[in-house]
Amino acid sequence: MNSEQPDIPARGRDLSLQVRNRSVEHNLSHDRYRRRSRLVSLAGAALAAAAGVSLLTGLTGAGAIVVGAMGLLSAVLAAVEPVLGYAKEAEAHRVAGSSFGALGTSYYNLQFLPEAEQPDALQELTHQQGLLARESVNVEQWAIEEREKRESRRRGLEQRQRGQEEGPATA
Repeated sequence: MNSEQPDIPARGRDLSLQVRNRSVEHNLSHDRYRRRSRLVSLAGAALAAAAGVSLLTGLTGAGAIVVGAMGLLSAVLAAVEPVLGYAKEAEAHRVAGSSFGALGTSYYNLQFLPEAEQPDALQELTHQQGLLARESVNVEQWAIEEREKRESRRRGLEQRQRGQEEGPATA
């Protein structure tokens, strides 16, 4: 490698880490939106089931009003869930996370290509990353902060483990 050519394998590893981080952030977002979608759906189903069971008991008066309200609320939840778009947002984050993860693998594998092919491959991968970033849903700040917090915890655990493996210094 001449002194004018950048260290393409190192650049590929750096970019691999960047897209891995984005993949993790999308996966965190996917999990959050999937949980929200399930919560709304389960709440609606539980209300509908409770209203249905209550109707079978033959309630009248105030009990009938409560059952009617529960049935109405379950219908509202069933109608609101698609409007909120939690399931759609979860799926968009799942697809984006998977796409960024695959791109990270390609960046990592860049170092194993013949040296003459690396510059063109790097250019193509960065182009794909730009397209993917523009086409995919945005990652919210909380997901970035959560990923950073998890990485910090992981690094702390690794440092403690290395310290325990080395043991106390002997003189």
